[in-house]
Amino acid sequence: MSRDVASPRAMAQTLALFYVAGGSTAVLAACGGTDQAVRRGLIAGIGLLAVAVGAALFRWDVAPPRVVQGGLVTAGSCLIGAVVLIAPDATTAVILASVSAFVGVMACFFADRRPPTAGWPWPTS
Repeated sequence: MSRDVASPRAMAQTLALFYVAGGSTAVLAACGGTDQAVRRGLIAGIGLLAVAVGAALFRWDVAPPRVVQGGLVTAGSCLIGAVVLIAPDATTAVILASVSAFVGVMACFFADRRPPTAGWPWPTS
């Protein structure tokens, strides 16, 4: 079970690191050219938002409940999808899509894998 893998605090710190790394990648990718300034500005704005979320998690050293962390992972996935969709060119889109590997790490190694108990016709334990 994931409870044996990482504490909620370690999960929050890892999530914060991934937000900062992904946001920094978006900002750097947005600075990579001069064409389509509006799209690059949107990407930079989303990247700065991600950096701010990661910095807030680091600053207040918060260990939110797993449900909130799941919401943050989902929000990170949405941010990645948004920047890939508005990327001004294919190279930038591929660079930004590579950040989704961070989401995979969070989903595979830190997500709570307990089966749902409501609605199952058989015992889960």
